[in-house]
Amino acid sequence: ACPTEYHPIAQQMIELNCELNQIELCITNNLEESESTDIVLAADVLYEAKNLVWLDDFLLKAKDVVVADSRLKNLNHPAYRFKNAITTTSFPDYHEAKANNEVKFYFAGLEPK
Repeated sequence: ACPTEYHPIAQQMIELNCELNQIELCITNNLEESESTDIVLAADVLYEAKNLVWLDDFLLKAKDVVVADSRLKNLNHPAYRFKNAITTTSFPDYHEAKANNEVKFYFAGLEPK
């Protein structure tokens, strides 16, 4: 896995999570320069319309992609399909708009069970 994460504490949490789950990873700050991987997991990256181009970029890096997003209410992309939605809050709870508490999951490629 090659997560792109810009915050150093988030990078440390990703590394710890992967270590605990015995998963290899490399961290990059630039998706374009990262190597191909088995799967791309992307969360809360589509908050601006200009970021929608990343959906195609993800597919250039991996054949399987999972996107979780609370701000995008409808994803209209031929490669991605809606899978599920859950209601949650951030931790710590920043008291964001309740509309952002619903996280929708979209899949490209893989067929989850």
